[in-house]
Amino acid sequence: MKYLFYFIFSCMILTACNSSTQEAPQQGGETTATQVIHLSAQEFKAKMDELPDEQIVDVRTPEEIAQGYIPNAKHMNIRDSNFKDNIATLDRSKPLMVYCAAGGRSKKACRKIKDMGFSAIYELDSGFGGWTQENFPVAK
Repeated sequence: MKYLFYFIFSCMILTACNSSTQEAPQQGGETTATQVIHLSAQEFKAKMDELPDEQIVDVRTPEEIAQGYIPNAKHMNIRDSNFKDNIATLDRSKPLMVYCAAGGRSKKACRKIKDMGFSAIYELDSGFGGWTQENFPVAK
């Protein structure tokens, strides 16, 4: 019985950790919402280097952005009432990369934009803090 518990628990963890699910067609030609892929700072940087036309979105406040940001990031404050309208101006056929200070607001932002039809959404789990800890490039 103890081994059955460990087997079921292991299966649940593996299922929960599988975050690389992509958009899949449903019956009738419709598509489901794009899944958010959560990445460490190293994985986020590698994905940026791999993708030729990614869109990087910083969802922090202007005060936070003034301290530095990931190069080429577009600034779209999640606390703005028109946040979703701003996101809607982006090209849905290009991958969207989202980050905040520590990962909380970017997760919230990804939940808001998940059903908007982007080809792929990548979220920096550790936020800008994790990015700077790795000594990756910062713009000001």
